[in-house]
Order: sequence, then structure tokens, then C-alpha cells
Amino acid sequence: MNRIIGICTGVFITMALQAAAPEKTISTAIEEVSVFRQGAQVMRTGQGMVPAGQSVLKFTGLPADLDPASIQFSATGDFTILSVAFQRNFINPLEKNEAVVKLEDQLEALQDKLNRELADLQVLTEEENLILANKNVGSQQNGVSMEDLQALAEYYRKRLKEIKLEKLEVDKRKKAIQEDLDKVRQQLNATMAQFQKKASGEVLVNTLSDAAVNAKFSLSYLSRSAGWKPSYDLKVTSVSQPVSVQLKAEVFQNTGEDWTGVKLTLSTGNPAEPGTRPELQTWRLYPNPPVVAYDRAGQGYLKKERLEMDAMTAAPMVEEEVADANYAAVSEFEQATTRQYKIDVTYDIPGDGQEHTVRIGAYDLPATYRYYAAPKLDLNAYLTARITNWDEYNLLPGQANLYLEGAFLGKTWLNPGVTQDTLEVSLGRDKGIVITRTKDRQYKDKQALGSKVTQTIGWDIEVRNTKSQAIDIVIVDQVPVTATDEVEVKLENSRGAAFDETTGKLTWEENIKSGATSKLNFRYAVKYPKRLPITLE
Repeated sequence: MNRIIGICTGVFITMALQAAAPEKTISTAIEEVSVFRQGAQVMRTGQGMVPAGQSVLKFTGLPADLDPASIQFSATGDFTILSVAFQRNFINPLEKNEAVVKLEDQLEALQDKLNRELADLQVLTEEENLILANKNVGSQQNGVSMEDLQALAEYYRKRLKEIKLEKLEVDKRKKAIQEDLDKVRQQLNATMAQFQKKASGEVLVNTLSDAAVNAKFSLSYLSRSAGWKPSYDLKVTSVSQPVSVQLKAEVFQNTGEDWTGVKLTLSTGNPAEPGTRPELQTWRLYPNPPVVAYDRAGQGYLKKERLEMDAMTAAPMVEEEVADANYAAVSEFEQATTRQYKIDVTYDIPGDGQEHTVRIGAYDLPATYRYYAAPKLDLNAYLTARITNWDEYNLLPGQANLYLEGAFLGKTWLNPGVTQDTLEVSLGRDKGIVITRTKDRQYKDKQALGSKVTQTIGWDIEVRNTKSQAIDIVIVDQVPVTATDEVEVKLENSRGAAFDETTGKLTWEENIKSGATSKLNFRYAVKYPKRLPITLE
């Protein structure tokens, strides 16, 4: 009991000393940032004087959402670190983002400019009112000469005209300034929505030193409001050339602080994912309770069929888990469980929540090309690249922009998370391949025999190659597959297509020379009872 009291007393004494110790604010700057798929490790450095005796060093202006458990602090100098603590400051929030400050300055300058125009307009209006108020000349006893009257009339006409024209010019300038003001206000409102004043974070380091000492400090922490995702540019200049792949990172952060001139490292790790390995628990089977039904007399009895069905289907529920400009060099490092990309130049990533592109690397992947078409669904031919040994490049799943022969085709999804040896990537449709699919009108009649009807249907497919080189193309179509013994399906003609009886899929592999046309056709017959309504097209 005395031991517990002693420990508690020591804690209270330490807290009291810390509360009484003088505080000193230390300035730090962001030097390096390691960005994970979700989250970022921020490294700050600074230097300052550690006072003699016990004191508290305060590191301010930090994100309020940083993970206190991730804080790492180190220093050089002859003093002792007693404790490191984190707190949030709601009185002194984080400073405004640089973009917000610029917009506010721009808004203030435009408002000042508008006020000047309004002042000019007011002066002109008062002058106009003064002239109009004093248009009566002379007195009731003494008139004015004709020459004086003509001179005054000329002055009034000339000056009033000048005032009207000047007021028109002021109105034009005022309207233009007002339009600019509205645009800047809209942009400021949109930006402020991202940069609402947040509480700031502070790290308090309690120190003890025999004498004042100059020290250097290093502080790192993990912020959740950041991350990156991979994206690609896939470029094919010719079907005789490799696929040019550019791996990029779309980096974003909304930590409340700008990363200016920082050394950037991208990691495929994700601190938000649990690191504990899963453990299988014993799977015990328990019989379901008997199902009791009641007869009309109210007597209960067991339903054997239900019990047998329950025993067969009993299983635990499992939840489903859902000669261009040169770029900066990138150093790639393989870690035990992750991969890192260290960018060799400094980067500016403002804390605006927007995605900022960072180029990671470029590869030329050897590939074989062929076209693919399913005319029943789409009359376009799609170019595909079959890439072997793709796992050597450590690609990540991500969205890819497609370029074929210098033209942007659209977007696709690159999924290296497959187990096949060959990665097949769709490169978009190619309008140089013209495809038609028409019904063969020769087979349109139904033949009835007894209680059954036989209907024969044929299709003609033409593939024309308008490109300057020969192409390899795979064309697929299908015939129906029966789901009942009462319906019979027979493939009568397929012009050399590979036929899968299970799925009804027809596959042709054609090599078509430049300017040539390949003609394909297939025909099938369906025999079914008259009483069954069946759609055959």
C-alpha cells in the first residue's frame, strides 16, 4: 500500500513540476515526408536553446489529427528528456493556407479598387447636381447678355456631356471589377470549405538541463489526412513496338499544413491496415434444434425432411470482404513487406486535399498485340496487349490513361493482381477495324412437325482491316445453350470456329492483311415445343 502511495505521489510531483516549468516555443520545418497509401509520416527538424533547469519545449503548428502513438522525438545536446506529450490547441488553430491568404489579398485589392470607382462616381454625380441646381443665371432685375448666355449654355452642354461619358466609363469599370470580385469570392468560398480553421496540435517535451545548451531537434509523426494512389499512362505508338508505361502517383494531403520543398518518399505500405496475423478458431458443428410442426389436432411432430436439409446446409456464416522533358529521378527500394519510391528532387504538396501528380518511373514492356471483338455486343474492335514477365516491374492496381498512335483513347483499369503468367491489357477501341454483323435472311422460316417447331438462324460477320499493316484479331459470338430436355440446339455451320458446347461460345482467330476483309458466318437450329415461347435472337 505504501508503495502505491509513493508512486502516485511521485506522479503528482512530476506533473506539478511540469506545470510550473517555463515553456519555450521551438520553430521547426518539414524536411521529409513518407507518404503511405493511407497516411503520411512527417519529419520535422529545428534547433534552439534549452534553458537551464527544468523547462518545457513546445513544438506548435502541428496537425491536430496526428496519431500520438506515432510521435518520435530525438535531440542532440547535453540535457535530459523527461517526457513527451501531445495536446490539441483550440485557441490558436493552424495558420491559413497560402492559397486562402492569396485569395483574401486579391479580394481586398479588388474591393479597394471598387471603392475608388464608387468615389469617382459620387464626385461626378455631385458635380452634375451642382450644375443642374445653378442653371438659372442673372437676377430678376438684371438679365444677362446674349453672349454670356451662349457661353454658359456651351459650358453646361460640354461639361454635362463629359460628366455623362465619365460616369458611363466608371460604370463599365465598376461592372468588370464586380465580376472579378464575384469570381474571387466563389473561389475563396470553395477553398475555405477545404481549409476550415482546425485545432492545431502541439508536442510538449519536458527537459532537464544543468546549463543552457544549444540543441538540434528531430520530430516525426503520422497524419491520417494524406495518401497516394497509383495511376498509369499506357502508350502504344505501333503494334510492332513495346508498350510504354509511365507509373505516376496521385498524392493528396489535407493535414492543414503545406509541404513546401520537402523530400518525398512514396511507400506501398498502409499503416491503417491491421498488422496482426489472423488465427483460425476451432470450427464446431452443432445440430440445429428440431423443427416442430402441428397437425390439425394440435399435436406436434418432427419434420424429417427439414432436419435432413438443415444438417446438409449447416455451415458458419462468413462475411465477404469488400524527347520529352526529363522527369525527376526516382530510387526504388524493396522492403520486407513494402516497396518505397524515393523522389530525388524536392516537391511542394499544398494541403488543399487535391491530387498532385508525382511521376515515379517509366518502363517499356515487351508485348504481343491482337484485336478482340464481340460483334453481338459491340461492333468495335478493341486492341489488347499481352504482356509477359510483367511481375518483374512491381506494378500496382490503378487507373490507366490510354494513348494509341498519339491519340487519347480513354481510360481503363490495370490490375496486376492476377495469377496468370500473361497480363492482358485492353488498349481501347480502334476505328481502323470495321465490323458488321447481319442476319442471314435465307434462314427465317419456321418448320413445324407435329407438336414441335424447328427454327434455323444464321449470322454473317465481316471484318475489314483499313490499317496499313496486317492484324491478328479474335472474334467471338455465341449460340444458345439449352436448359431443358424439351429444347434441342444444333450448330449446323461455324466456318472453322472453335466451339465450346458448355457455354455455346464460338471463337475465330484471324490474320487479316491490310485492306482485306474476312467473312465469317455461323448457323444453328433450335427445335422446341410449340407451346413454349422462346426468344432466339
